[in-house]
Amino acid sequence: MKLIKRELSGRINGRKIVTGAESRESIMFNSFKGKCLIASLGCLCLGSLFGSGLPLSAIAQSNEPPLYLWNIVRFYSGLPQQDAAIRILQTQIEQDNPELLAADSIASNIWRDSPTFIGHEDILGQIEAAARSGDDPLEMALAIASPRTGAPLTVEVLPVDNIESPGRVIVTIEKGGFLDDSVAGSRHRFDMQLESEQWIIQRAGRQFRCRRGQQEGYFEGPCP
Repeated sequence: MKLIKRELSGRINGRKIVTGAESRESIMFNSFKGKCLIASLGCLCLGSLFGSGLPLSAIAQSNEPPLYLWNIVRFYSGLPQQDAAIRILQTQIEQDNPELLAADSIASNIWRDSPTFIGHEDILGQIEAAARSGDDPLEMALAIASPRTGAPLTVEVLPVDNIESPGRVIVTIEKGGFLDDSVAGSRHRFDMQLESEQWIIQRAGRQFRCRRGQQEGYFEGPCP
């Protein structure tokens, strides 16, 4: 168990914090090869067990399956208890992690399926045609986002359809530590589809985190 916990550390939600000194090959292996994505699921499961306050023996004896969002959508019929459960879930998300359902979140953009990322500057037209396709989505995203600045870097690769063999992924690259009076960091997002063994960028967006102003988080820009 100790070995597993060490392996999972630092890879929650498919994210891995790296620095400018770490090689791109290391980022690619830990993120795109699915290692951190699978570890992410393990982290969430372990965290829910250890944080529940229940002994593992009691949890193991429960035969009830977990609640999945797709089952909520599939079996929702307007019953009072279903409405109550959804309201509770909505409140918990808004309190604990409101970014998950924000207008510019990955989930919102996938759900709405707009031509461009909502709440992002559309940069697809700024990407050269040759750079819009390739063999490795993470390598493509890193090349476009130009992370060779020595600044802290966060990489996230999320499969949209299939964790083990995805045909569509969302790649997010966050950079911080900008030596700028107005801009503190940036976030790039790429929506990529696998077509004929080549990854094609369908959407690309960019946001900025500003130093000035009362609002926190990422915005389409420009920063004041």
